[in-house]
Amino acid sequence: MARVVVECEGESVLVSRATFLELGDEKLAVVLNPPSVASLDCYAAPDGRPGAARAIVAVKHCAPADVAWRWRVGDDVASEAAVYVPTDAHVGQPVTVEARAPGSDEPAAPGRRIHTHCPPEKTLAEYRVPLAVDEVLDFAPDVVALQEVDAKWFERLWRPRTADTYDGFLTVKSGKSFEGSALLWKTADWREVDRREVALSRGRDDAAYPEAVLAAPVARLVDAKPRLAEALAKIGSVAQLAVLEHNADGRRLIVANTHLFFAGRATHVRVVLLASVLRAAKELKERHGGDVVLCGDLNAEAHDGALRLLLDGTVPADHLDWIIGDTFSWGYASSRKARARAIAAFGGADAGAVDDVDACVAARASETPFAAALDAFAESQASDAAAERRTRAAASLRKVLREGVEGEDVRAALECGETYKTSPLVALFQLRADAGLRRDDGELALLDEEIPQAEAAIEALYQAAEAAKAEAHEAQRALVAAAEDDPAETPVGAGLRVDSALGALNSAYPEDEPYTNLADGYVATLDWILGDGRFAARNVAALPDLAATRAAHTALPAAPFPSDHVSLVADVSWD
Repeated sequence: MARVVVECEGESVLVSRATFLELGDEKLAVVLNPPSVASLDCYAAPDGRPGAARAIVAVKHCAPADVAWRWRVGDDVASEAAVYVPTDAHVGQPVTVEARAPGSDEPAAPGRRIHTHCPPEKTLAEYRVPLAVDEVLDFAPDVVALQEVDAKWFERLWRPRTADTYDGFLTVKSGKSFEGSALLWKTADWREVDRREVALSRGRDDAAYPEAVLAAPVARLVDAKPRLAEALAKIGSVAQLAVLEHNADGRRLIVANTHLFFAGRATHVRVVLLASVLRAAKELKERHGGDVVLCGDLNAEAHDGALRLLLDGTVPADHLDWIIGDTFSWGYASSRKARARAIAAFGGADAGAVDDVDACVAARASETPFAAALDAFAESQASDAAAERRTRAAASLRKVLREGVEGEDVRAALECGETYKTSPLVALFQLRADAGLRRDDGELALLDEEIPQAEAAIEALYQAAEAAKAEAHEAQRALVAAAEDDPAETPVGAGLRVDSALGALNSAYPEDEPYTNLADGYVATLDWILGDGRFAARNVAALPDLAATRAAHTALPAAPFPSDHVSLVADVSWD
């Protein structure tokens, strides 16, 4: 029912279905503004199913909840979303829009695909982001911590869809990144007292926020490790912290949310980053009081040093992660240099633009371009640890066997920026480099008899990696045992004992939770909700069964799952 409210000397007079209003001697005509739709933004093309298209509607002279949706899909009519705004007589007048890709005059089209196990239309942001928003709103938690949130979609969809219930902010990573972490909280229950956004890099010129100050012992370790210092100077990782106060009882909560840098051998980097986040949380706790919750995609499993720092309150100087991290160098996992050298060997790039191209190409001038490119590719990655080569080779073999390979135009794929993760063609090229598979005829195609050879090469790389790791770990243990200085104050060998600024934290979910991230060929528990003091979970949302999810979808994301990570939801207390 349309209504008019007239303000008269501080008193409200409700007018409904009136034709005129008498105010003293004056008689005023009452005109009821009809409900109307001011704007409509669709984020997925409707296909006839209720809820298939998701949109934000702005209305005038009524509430968004008064809007009813009708879907029209026919042979002679383009897919359209008709919005009906009820009038007093409950007769709808449609406002019709054609569903298009947001910000475009053309229907949405996918770019280069990463999640190849999933139908292309289910990998589009127009499909996944609304699904993620719906999931959050369905759970309706007091506090929401999100990672890998695109700034465009945060303003375009997250904020409009959640603004009636939540307040919050997005903290974008340093550099040219367009995504970051977001914190939201229910305004009916919580108010913001303070916030802090910190860059977890060190010495970066374009840090998005003030950089976290490292504890003196950690700073000494970084200064003693040039490759660790280089990594910290290049990462874009940030953390966001908010001090929230409960509207009813004044209890305060300090929420820290972050998404830590991931590279398989950057295990020590994550220890350093978490130490900084813990220090920032402690500073806020000392200033404002309250309990601490730390959550996010930490890219660390329960056995990793980063999680031991959180769960045990310390990570020792002889933890294996210091050994693994000591082999890390920036760009080790990148195939950009290898790709550039291979393209040069194919004759597709200016040799002067590629470092040391002579060492990769000139000595093999008599070889075919394919053989020279393969050798250049392998040589440029020769210094990579056996563990990294084994990881690449295993992932490449899985991709090749599952998806097959069509064509042999590797040069074109490399020039387009494809990698072994995105292209079966490049995966096969990478497999030949990592597993040492060579064919006399110089062809790329994988022969049946080469599959066992590849599997044997992958196993040999694994054994070599394990042997090197064990030897280095034993040497580090001996150094720590013989150290005269306090390991918590002085770097010893590859590592340092690092203590948590908040002591040991408790995890809402069991430490042995089977997974939170399910990618193609990779399963790990990387996401955590932790708290200090007597923090405990009263209840948690069960995770989708791993075996059933893999059987139905191979990996995530999938039609019912908007992310390759599952959502963690916990009812927690400090009682």
